[in-house]
Amino acid sequence: YASVLSEEEDYDSGLKLFQEALDIFKTEIGEESDEVAGILVKIGIIHNKRVDYEEALKLLTAALKIRSSLHGRDDMKVGETLFEIGKVMEEWGDSDEALDTYSEVIRIVKSHYGQRHIMVAEGLKRIGSIHSEKGDSNEALQCLNQAIVLQRRLLGEDALETGHTLLSIAAAYDAKSDDDEALASYTDALRIFRTCLGTEDVSVALAMNNVGINQARRKNFEKGIALCSEALRIRKLKLGDTHLDVADSCLNIANIFDEWGKDEKALRFYKEALNLYKAQLGDDDIEVANCLHQIGVIHMNQNDHRRAATCFIETIRIFRIKKGMDCLEVALALFNLGRVYGKTAEYEKALACFTECLRIRQEQLGDAHLDVMAVHRYIEAIERKRRR
Repeated sequence: YASVLSEEEDYDSGLKLFQEALDIFKTEIGEESDEVAGILVKIGIIHNKRVDYEEALKLLTAALKIRSSLHGRDDMKVGETLFEIGKVMEEWGDSDEALDTYSEVIRIVKSHYGQRHIMVAEGLKRIGSIHSEKGDSNEALQCLNQAIVLQRRLLGEDALETGHTLLSIAAAYDAKSDDDEALASYTDALRIFRTCLGTEDVSVALAMNNVGINQARRKNFEKGIALCSEALRIRKLKLGDTHLDVADSCLNIANIFDEWGKDEKALRFYKEALNLYKAQLGDDDIEVANCLHQIGVIHMNQNDHRRAATCFIETIRIFRIKKGMDCLEVALALFNLGRVYGKTAEYEKALACFTECLRIRQEQLGDAHLDVMAVHRYIEAIERKRRR
């Protein structure tokens, strides 16, 4: 029953029952028993879901010690425990430790069952996803493609797990700017999710959203908007109007309208995303800054200089808090703020912005970068205007 409660995300009740079971097993069987280790794993998994990574790792490590002592380091129960430890490491951000842990899991499973086991596939998928996060798309694709071959053999072509791996493969192709391969994988994932989950599941919305973004990159804006709008509808239906995934959908739609040149529609969705991000994440979150910057660019292009400047100034403030004084996001906002001041003939303010932008870009990108040269051109233009 504790496991059922945990699956239903009633973590407090689940933890209470697991703790009662743990106390009974410790008393009646002993603290170093396999039953105790099993309960420690279940409690550790709950703490990981609650983002209490330190406590999760402590409990899972205790379970690992018991199982290693009872069964040896190459036992499948040890592999299963290591797999949960790998998840904690991955979600905690210790990617190198997670990679080593998943590799050890795969070694253990292969020693018992060979290559054809679902845990090998899951380990490869997680290793591939970590490589993708680290920016190594080629290594990611190698692992993910091995994983999906195994999943298709063991679970079938249309298994739900295969759909999720296809999403990871598509994301890796996205990172390589291979739009055709990415679209093929996203489309196949969408088909599988619809087959397994119905037409209005959040996984369907996720795949559909990515297909829409891919279409927009091909300048198929109308198709991209239709797909992303349907994804937004599903997310609102399943998650509620204020969920962060709804905000992400609004931002994606805004970006497409922006690229399409439909400023007013883009502004509407940027503002909707902005309000949701502020409500869920606070006024100083990076997503808030990203929305403000895009809104500022539209106002600048519409010659609404006052509103544009307000957006860029707030963008700079947030990025300095979140990413440091000299990040490239600050430089970009300074560059656009300088352009606004140049348009309003506030040349001293413009020069101050461009000079600071130039310093950051030179430090971050080097003197020969195109973005550095762009700042030089604006500074020269402002200097000419000052001399008139």
